[in-house]
Amino acid sequence: MFDAGKAELRPDGDPVLAQVLTVTRRNSGVVRVDGFTDSEGSPGTNRQLSEQRAVAVARWLIAHGIPAERIFIQGHGEDGPIGETPPPKAANRTGESKCLWGPMADSCSMKAKPKPR
Repeated sequence: MFDAGKAELRPDGDPVLAQVLTVTRRNSGVVRVDGFTDSEGSPGTNRQLSEQRAVAVARWLIAHGIPAERIFIQGHGEDGPIGETPPPKAANRTGESKCLWGPMADSCSMKAKPKPR
């Protein structure tokens, strides 16, 4: 979904984002977008980059008709990594969307599984 050290969405992330968009349009709740990084770089830089990645996903959703007030973003930096060796390390460069709705905030989750580069 993202190249190392970058917050620009890659085109190969569009199919996953389209799935998130479909689920989000079917429901009226809040969408939480979580950003992540691998462990390269400092924790502070990674936290900032993960927030920028979450913003990139949120902007994509907004550009495709999801109201901004439905979207909550959070960057996690390198916390909760999937793996630390290539290609699993590349899987950390991702975003995750969770849709929350209903009286007890039932949720759905869509994770992007990036292709190793």
